[in-house]
Amino acid sequence: AAGAYLLAWVHYLAAPAHAGGKLAAFAARDLVQRQHDAIAVCLFVAGCLEMAHGRALERDRSKRLAGAWVHAVWYGCIACVALVFVGHPQRAGAAVAAHVVIGAALLAGGFLLATEKRGGFRADGFD
Repeated sequence: AAGAYLLAWVHYLAAPAHAGGKLAAFAARDLVQRQHDAIAVCLFVAGCLEMAHGRALERDRSKRLAGAWVHAVWYGCIACVALVFVGHPQRAGAAVAAHVVIGAALLAGGFLLATEKRGGFRADGFD
């Protein structure tokens, strides 16, 4: 849902009503908006993987989507979001620092969660 909302925000919701198709043309050219697109696609794919994995576990654990590989791909999507987030240009120094901290937190938190998921949330896990 976050990925779909971000795509809608970048291309449609952020524009004033009188902008018309100018926002879409701008978003297609602007590097920052293209970064938003990349983040949105990665979040959308991660969410779809999570939903498909949960559904596969619920229905039939022998299906391919029930495998632990899904968590590695999920983390790859989250890591891409984090890396784009860290390099995302900001105007103020405080915003740069905040983006670096949030990106680092996404990398670390995503890694720990994916590792726990791959291990099936064992009692001897990281937490």
